[in-house]
Amino acid sequence: MIKLAILVRHGESYSNTLNIVSDDLDKYPLTDKGRIQVNKAAEELRKIRIDSILSSPIRRARETAEIISESLGNGYAIDERLREIGFGKLNGQPLENVPDFTYLSPEIEPWERIEKRMLSVIEEYEGNVLLISHAFPIRVLIAHFLSLGENESYGIFIKYATISMINVKNGKVIAIGSPVVTEDMRKV
Repeated sequence: MIKLAILVRHGESYSNTLNIVSDDLDKYPLTDKGRIQVNKAAEELRKIRIDSILSSPIRRARETAEIISESLGNGYAIDERLREIGFGKLNGQPLENVPDFTYLSPEIEPWERIEKRMLSVIEEYEGNVLLISHAFPIRVLIAHFLSLGENESYGIFIKYATISMINVKNGKVIAIGSPVVTEDMRKV
């Protein structure tokens, strides 16, 4: 089981600037601003011991992983379970067309399925693992460790290229969407 889950959302991508949702594998690269965001996150991540890096297979996450892994001198692996929420027929639609809660649309991958796949990643790997994913799956995992459901976690928002941390060993959430690695985060 992972000891320390270090969760990073991908940097800003063109799907974000167009305000559309996408779970497409190869569309929507990072913007120049997104690359700058990721480089700043990579600088911060140098302050933490990272044993391995895993990434969502979606392009914006893969590009984030490439930048971070190059900066840290670590390789990375793709793990399908870190992918974006499945949007179904809503894929490629404006964000405003997507309901706030997964249970409001049969088209969207259910909260429980996302939680199950994210937890399976936690159970499979060892050590301090950097997981590069997307806002919603990161929110689901944080909510799990805070004993929150989908409705209760509605206010958790994960900005681009920010760092969240969970001490899986004791079940404590250490940081949510931090732009920097603090001294407390380094003590874990």
